[in-house]
Amino acid sequence: MPDRHFAVRNRGVYAAEIAAYTKVLRAGQAKRRAHVYFGRGNAYLASGRPKLALLDYAFALKLDPKLADVLALRGEALVALGRHEKALAELDKAVQIAPGNAEIAGSRAIARLVLGRLDDADAEWRRQLELLPVDNAPARACVLLRLADYAASVPPLERACQGEPADLYWRLYLRTARARLDGVPAPADGAAVPSTWPGPLLALHAGRSSPDEVLARADNPVRRAEALFQLGVLAVAGAAERARQHWGQLIEIAPPVMVEHAAARHELRRLGA
Repeated sequence: MPDRHFAVRNRGVYAAEIAAYTKVLRAGQAKRRAHVYFGRGNAYLASGRPKLALLDYAFALKLDPKLADVLALRGEALVALGRHEKALAELDKAVQIAPGNAEIAGSRAIARLVLGRLDDADAEWRRQLELLPVDNAPARACVLLRLADYAASVPPLERACQGEPADLYWRLYLRTARARLDGVPAPADGAAVPSTWPGPLLALHAGRSSPDEVLARADNPVRRAEALFQLGVLAVAGAAERARQHWGQLIEIAPPVMVEHAAARHELRRLGA
């Protein structure tokens, strides 16, 4: 999501990038350049190999211990490995070096969330909002959704929809926010709903798909978490216990980096769970 650190926004296989960095290091051209280790560490992290990322971040920090972004991404790798207290310590160091870095604030919020410190995470997300440029609507919308602050999220979501009309998630999240504010599904916007994900979630909001059909299409843990969140949104006004069940299941399977994970924790708190 656009509120996250640049090195963890996209996941994939970065074999070519890793090979290129390795070639440079083996040639001895950049063994004293921290950014080469940092770049390869980022490629490892984005490839789902946090242990290797940690090794490269350690080399980078030996060359320059005050690189805030390296400390922050080291924290991200530690979160991925379940070493949450250590991750938060690294992120605390990063914030001391770069207190005005909005992405580092967001990373620290997630580390606090994982440790069960929701109020502390919220304070960090509010700080991130203060640091984010007012014209960065996508990032601001994501932070506000994590906080489940639906009223405040609508204006940046509208701008995100205008700026990236092909991104179905902005349409989905805007309908989500309006549904939570109005207590009923938002009126259909008339736009076409594709069959590809997250199209089924838009169809659910429009009454064109059933919960069972949506869950059948949710073919991995992330999609199932997204589906459970939307089912909770559509159920909470008339069936709070059902919404509680959906959001409780989401917490069990959703990675804490997901917008829906943080939002569901706030929803459950509102329901007294």
